[in-house]
This record gives sequence, structure tokens and C-alpha cells, in this order.
Amino acid sequence: MKIKTYSHLAVMSIIINYAVGTGILNLPHAVASASIGVSTMLIIIISCSSFLLGQYSLDALSKTFALTRAGKLTQPHSYQMIDEADDEEKYTKLDSEPENGSKPNVDFSIPNNYTTQFSTLCQLYFGRTGFYIYQIAIVIYFFGTIWGYGQVVSSSLTSVIPMTFLPSFKGDKWQCSDPCSYTIQACSDSYWIWLSIAGVFSCVMIFFNLSEQKVLQSIFTYCRFALLGITCVLIIYCLSTQPYLDKSMYKEGNFVNPHTVFWGFDLKAIGSLFSSITFSQVYHHSLPSIFQPTEKKYQGKLNISIMSSSIFLALITAIIAIPGALYFANDASDLITLNFNTWTGKGFDPTAKQPVFPQIISYVIRLLPPIYVLSSIPINGLTMSVNVQQMIPDQHREKKWVQITLNLLCIIPPILLAGFSRCLGVIIEFTGLMGYIIMLAPAVVLLKAKSMCKAEFGDTKSKLLHLNNLQYGESQVLTQQALCQRCIA
Repeated sequence: MKIKTYSHLAVMSIIINYAVGTGILNLPHAVASASIGVSTMLIIIISCSSFLLGQYSLDALSKTFALTRAGKLTQPHSYQMIDEADDEEKYTKLDSEPENGSKPNVDFSIPNNYTTQFSTLCQLYFGRTGFYIYQIAIVIYFFGTIWGYGQVVSSSLTSVIPMTFLPSFKGDKWQCSDPCSYTIQACSDSYWIWLSIAGVFSCVMIFFNLSEQKVLQSIFTYCRFALLGITCVLIIYCLSTQPYLDKSMYKEGNFVNPHTVFWGFDLKAIGSLFSSITFSQVYHHSLPSIFQPTEKKYQGKLNISIMSSSIFLALITAIIAIPGALYFANDASDLITLNFNTWTGKGFDPTAKQPVFPQIISYVIRLLPPIYVLSSIPINGLTMSVNVQQMIPDQHREKKWVQITLNLLCIIPPILLAGFSRCLGVIIEFTGLMGYIIMLAPAVVLLKAKSMCKAEFGDTKSKLLHLNNLQYGESQVLTQQALCQRCIA
């Protein structure tokens, strides 16, 4: 049975789905802290870096598979086997000295029957030291991701669903917005209750097969993009029509927040923004699994998929971050959706009664994040657990009690931490730095792979890429040149 393959267009959509998450909802606050001018420059720089590192990921993988086919690398047991390989998918060692002195016909294609993760690539090129450095970085990254998800779920549900039955509730109206500065004890109590529910749900769901969640995951994906669309439209509408603060603070017809900083250089704020933008564009650690099912005739267009998804991510980042910062500045919550808790359709007033339509929009925009984020906690916890298991001895890895314990340990501690450290900006500052280390790994691997490719295959600058066992016309071969351009340089 062969694995189901897809085209380069599917790769583009999957990359976008992997990258878009909660990080982008924190960007307006981070941009406002760092100034509009500096933020615009940093968004461009990091978006370009993300694109290049995505290309490097593709290049490093294709070179690694070519070197493995040539017998210069031996895949360790940690690669992910998907199915029995068909004859055309099996590795064949290349003749490095073919007849007539011609250069070898190098196969840089990515096999469909298994994949090699970047942790394995680090081990192949840099030994166990490289493996452990990458694994520790990605485990910390997933820890921070679950920590942030716990905060988003709890703060959003606390904002939306009033718990007026709590003994600590003393007021007349339920008003819980920014979890960084809860002044009402009932809000804090409600936050802990929702956090506990999220933790129990995740501890149960982590033991379910992901294939059984296919329909749910599709629904959650639609929720994610619906939220982005509604948020973009709502921010631009509010920026054009109504004030966020008291109307007397604004110039006539101009609703840009008077506290907006257009140019400034605050090193701490820039560091925070760097982490936030990085966190909103990290997908590189998932690329081996995303590339694997790509049909071979489309693999020459994978660089187009990376470029297209990078452009989309840069645009959606800018569209939410810049207008959001212009409108809210630093006068609002880290999580931008919580700011619409008091939206009346004509402005923001915590004392006014919300009309029906603004109230519906307010509920929807605050409910969507916990809906799709809650489903991601067990998935990220399971991924984190698998990475931890790869670092322990083989004789313990297969024990059921070890797997169960690690699964729970990858959920419970970060969820608990979300109860004590509730500021999303702080969480993303921590997690984004680990994300950048993960993004840089393909570039480091590529340096070693490129050197080995040149030593093995020589200077084949004028040689085009041909895929073994596939018959292509001249135009189809040309489309594959981009896949191995750096290796044959």
C-alpha cells in the first residue's frame, strides 16, 4: 500500500496551517512596544529569513537523501518509516565512477515512503552532540507552546463565560480581560478552573490516535482562519471609524491611538518583537513530514510552495500587527481578541450595554482561539513526548509506563506554569528564541551537506537534475533544477 501523495499546492497550504497560530494574536502589542518603523523593518527581515531557511531545509533534505543513496550516509533507526517501499522508492547506491568517465546521475528526490527529521539530520552530520542540542531546543519550544496555549484557552474562556456563582464574585457585571492584571479574585479563580479543565482534556486526548481526530482537526483549521479574517476586518473597520480610548484624545477624523510610537529604539522591546514575529512564522521543524508525501513530479516546485507560503505569512503578519498596533497601542491586552470584550460597535465602553450584533461578534472572536488552540495542546504534547523519548535509552523507550509518564509530563507542567505566569507576551518572548534556534538548524546542516555533496559528486555546475526511475521530458527536468541548485553549484 503506497502513501497518499499530494502536489506542491497542498504543501503551501499545510505550511500556512502549521505556522499560523496564537503568536500572531500577540503581535500588535509587541509592535506597539517596539515602534511602527522598527517593527516594519523587523517583519520584513524575519520574513525573508524564514523564507531562506525554508529553502535551506528543502536543500538540506534533498542533499541528505542524495548522499544516502550514494552510500555516504547511513540513516539511523530514528527515521520515520511510513510503509514498505516500492521498487522505485528503494534506495539504490549510485555508481560514483560510471563508465566513460561521465559524472554520476545524482538523485536528489525526496522519497515518499519515509522521512528523516531534522534531529536525525543533526545526528548524521554532527553526531550525538548535534542531536541533543536540537532535541533540547525543540522540547523547550514545545513546552513554551503548550504554556502559551494554556494561557490563551483559560484567559479567553474566563473572558467569555461568566462564573458569577463563585463565592469570590462581588460585582454586578462580569468583566475579565487581561490576565496579566486581574484585579478581581473571581477572574483569577475562573482562570484556574478553565486551566484545570484544559489540562484534564489534554491529558485524556493525548492518548487518542490522531487519525481519529481528522474531522475535528479540519473544523479547528477553519476556525483558525475564520478568526484571522474576522480580526483583520474588525481592526481595519475600527481604525477607520471609531476611537479605542476617549474620543477627546483624538484629532478629528483620525483614530490612530495617540499613544502610538512611530519611531523609537528600545532594545528590550525589539527583543520581544523579534521573538513574537519568529513564533508566528516557525514551521521549519515540520517540513520533513510536510515534504514527504509530495508527488515526485511536483518536487521541483517545492521552492515555489515555500516562497508563496512565506509571502502569505508576511502579509497576514503585517495586516494584523501594524493596524492593530496603530489602533490599540500599548493600552490593551497582549492577546488582541480580549480587547473586544467591551466593544459596542461604536467604540469601547466597559460600562455600556452591548448591542446584539457587536455582542455576537465579541463572543465569536473570543471563543474561536480556545476552540482551535485546545485541540493543539495534546498534539504538541505528543510531539514533545516523542522527542523526549528519542533521548532516552532504547531499552526504556518502548515501555508502556515510560510512554504514559512522559506524555503526562509533557502536558501537566506547562499547563500549571500557565496558571502562575499569565502574560502571553512573556511566554512568547521565551518560546520565540527557541523557535529561532530551530529555524537556524537547517542552515547549519546545509553547510555540512553541501561540503559532502561537492566532495562526492564534484563540480557539476552545468549538470541538470534527473530523477531515477522517472521519465521526464526536457521541460520537466528543468523544473527540478531549483531543487538541487546549491548542491550542484
